[in-house]
Amino acid sequence: MSSSVVFLHSTGTGPAMWDRAFAALGPVDARLVALPNVGYPPAPPLERGAKCLVGDQVSHLAARLPDEPFHLVAHSFGAFLALKMLMAARTARIPELSTRLRSLWLWEPVLYGALGIEAGRDGAARAEDSLGRASWVVSDETRGGTDEWLEVFVDYWNGPGAFGKLPESAKAPMRAFGWTMFQEVRATALDEDPFDDYRIDVPCTLAHGSVSPLASQQMVSALARVNPEARIESHDGLGHMAPLSRPRPVAASIEAHLERHGVRKR
Repeated sequence: MSSSVVFLHSTGTGPAMWDRAFAALGPVDARLVALPNVGYPPAPPLERGAKCLVGDQVSHLAARLPDEPFHLVAHSFGAFLALKMLMAARTARIPELSTRLRSLWLWEPVLYGALGIEAGRDGAARAEDSLGRASWVVSDETRGGTDEWLEVFVDYWNGPGAFGKLPESAKAPMRAFGWTMFQEVRATALDEDPFDDYRIDVPCTLAHGSVSPLASQQMVSALARVNPEARIESHDGLGHMAPLSRPRPVAASIEAHLERHGVRKR
C-alpha cells in the first residue's frame, strides 16, 4: 500500500508551486497531495479588509488532511503552518494528527515572531528587517498588498529589482493575492510563540539554501537547536524560493527524506 505525502505551499504561490517537484518525484511510490491555504485556488483570494488568523489557517488545513498515515512537506509560510499544526496536536485541538503524521520535511519555515523574541531575550540589537514586527510591511494596512508592498516582499526573497523585472502577466496574479499575502506576512511577524515551543516529535528534515536571506537561515538554526534530532541540510547555491525555481535538487532531498522514513520507489 503506497503512502500519502501532503505538500503545503508558500505565500503568494498556491498548490501549483509543487507541480514541477511532483514531476521530479515520479519514482516515489506515494500519493502526492498539494493543499491550498486559505485564499488560494480553488477558493477566491481574500477580499481586501478581511482577516485571516493562524487558527483559521490551521483549521482549514487540518480538515483536509488524509485520514490515513501521511508525510508532510512544506515551504516557508506552509512550513510555519505545519509547525502550528503540530502545536495544535499537542494541545488537543487536532489530537488525531499525532497518530497519522509519519515525518516532516520543511524548507525554511518563516518564524519571524520567534526570531524577534529571541533577539530581545538575548539583548541583541535587532537589525531592521523588512518582514519583522516593526516594519511598515507588517503594520500598514493601507499599503499592504499593493504594488509598493509586493515590491518589498518579492525583492526580499529574490533580490533587489526582482519585482520590477517581472512581466505584467506574472504581476497580475500577485496583485490578486496581495491582501492574502499581507495577512500571511503579518501572521508570522506578530506571532508570539518562541522557538522553544516548536519542538518536533516526528522524524524531521530542516532544509535551507546557502544564499537565502540571513534571517531565514537563522530561523532554521534556531529550530535545529530546539530539535537536535532533526536532520539539517544546507543546499549550496539555492535560495528561499528553490522549491519553486529549482525543483530538481529540492525534490532529490524530499525523495531521500521519504526513503529514509519508509516510502518506497515504484
